[in-house]
Amino acid sequence: MVHRPVGVEAAAPPVAVSVVVPTYRERDNITPLLDRLAAVREQVEGELEVVLMDDPSGDGSDEVVRDYRRDRRAGWATLVSRGG
Repeated sequence: MVHRPVGVEAAAPPVAVSVVVPTYRERDNITPLLDRLAAVREQVEGELEVVLMDDPSGDGSDEVVRDYRRDRRAGWATLVSRGG
């Protein structure tokens, strides 16, 4: 058991793996990919982060990522949008 002073949070584990994914016209593939990566996260020692790079393709890829993050509380998946 680790004892910490009151009000001191544990540090987040260091990022061990970063996955960068382009999402141009990938709407239908994003949820299955994130589900697979969520399962992999359980096996990685340290933290796994996913950065989804969205080039505005107009297919709603960005909405899929936002919904996934909200519905599954997947703060480990980050959406970075590039202006088009």
